[in-house]
Amino acid sequence: MATLFVTLVLLGASVPAVVSSDPCYTCDPNKRGVDFNEIYVVPTKGHFHIWNMVSTVGDSLLTLSLGDKGETVVECSGLFSESPAQFNDTTVYPTLSLSIKFKTTRLGNHHLSVQHSTKALVVKDFNKETVNDYDRFVPWMHGGFMMFESKSQPNNFLGCTKQGAAQLFYIHNKYYPDPRVLFVINNVEGN
Repeated sequence: MATLFVTLVLLGASVPAVVSSDPCYTCDPNKRGVDFNEIYVVPTKGHFHIWNMVSTVGDSLLTLSLGDKGETVVECSGLFSESPAQFNDTTVYPTLSLSIKFKTTRLGNHHLSVQHSTKALVVKDFNKETVNDYDRFVPWMHGGFMMFESKSQPNNFLGCTKQGAAQLFYIHNKYYPDPRVLFVINNVEGN
């Protein structure tokens, strides 16, 4: 019993060093007294794997694929061997924002967007269309995870289902978000 108590005390003592007492400290880029640029930099250089821990399809990476009707769709079923995504800084002062781009040989060049009427995620050809608020996502940090809030649909975040479907999820409290909207981002070397 004493060993268990000591182990729990040691584990409890190590948590604050890893996790801030405010789990969403960097959630508000406009928060007074915080130099947001020192804490977080929008990853716009390079290629990135965007991994979701909830999806159980493939390697759970955000990717493009062909839908049931032959249309290009975004899913959380990508493999590490496939083309990674890119971020494009599309900030319109004062809100930090980015677009999520995909360049693939098989499906072409697209960026992620939110459909105006249905709030569904769609992909658009980014060589032909101008980026607007429906194509922008506000990046939020939550511990070691990144969240992407739709600029056009506040409190709606990009997320994944267990079946690998990418969709928007309504999040009423950014301090305690639904785990389906949490992503791990890693830079892919050589890209």
